[in-house]
Amino acid sequence: MYQKHILSVTYSCDSLVTAQPHKLNVLEHAQNQALRLITGAVKTTPIDVMTVITGNKPIQELIKEKAVLLHEKLLRIPDQYWETHENKPRNLKMQNGFTEKVTEIKTKSDTRRQGQI
Repeated sequence: MYQKHILSVTYSCDSLVTAQPHKLNVLEHAQNQALRLITGAVKTTPIDVMTVITGNKPIQELIKEKAVLLHEKLLRIPDQYWETHENKPRNLKMQNGFTEKVTEIKTKSDTRRQGQI
């Protein structure tokens, strides 16, 4: 039931990486409610504990992972566009585009890895 209703949202969620975090909180809330029902936990149970027990990741982390995978796939397409594409600043000041957001995620991930080494 969980996979049918909650994880089906993440099927092609790559583009949701550009959504505002407060909008994604609705999905996180639905996932948290489902995990509470599955585990029989009370409302005071930490979300991190429930995700560890069930082996699920938070929705926002799934979205980020899938977006990075899609970006890597796009970079490997033998097309001249992606080989010469530059991340130029956009005119929209409220929201980054897909490639800018994924580049930001990769940069944060790389700096975390370097800090651990």
